[in-house]
Amino acid sequence: HAENDLGYARDRSHVWFKGERVAVADVASFQVQSYGYARDNTTGYYMRQPVPGSDGRTFINVGNEWSKDATHVWWSDVTLDSQPPGALINRLAQGADTATFEALDGGYGKDKARVWFQGNLVEGADPATFTVESGGAIARDKSGGFEDGKRAAAPAAAAP
Repeated sequence: HAENDLGYARDRSHVWFKGERVAVADVASFQVQSYGYARDNTTGYYMRQPVPGSDGRTFINVGNEWSKDATHVWWSDVTLDSQPPGALINRLAQGADTATFEALDGGYGKDKARVWFQGNLVEGADPATFTVESGGAIARDKSGGFEDGKRAAAPAAAAP
């Protein structure tokens, strides 16, 4: 078996990542998509673990920490806050429209009707005018800015 540039190797019966065996549903159809993302004909994978509820035939990484299949969108990450550090998060973006969903910087994503931050709905955000700049440091829509997925407080008016 030969190892690819992302550290995966496969033969007829098994898949490995950097020498460690990886449990996959269908070895023959296993494909690495990008760092951290892969699929087979059954399941999508993030960091070598199945993404719950994913359809491997249509699963794809759409940018940053976002992935989707024909009917669902997920935000995935590795948390260092867990005990022990390194727990995986695969958060379903409830109700996301897979046809119009796009990944943005800074943990944000949007579809034609809504905006999400790390898989959670951003209340009151306007997707038509929502933008993210400076690698995710600045997020805003026509009504103002956002910090960590929440509407930022308006700056205090200067005293007269």
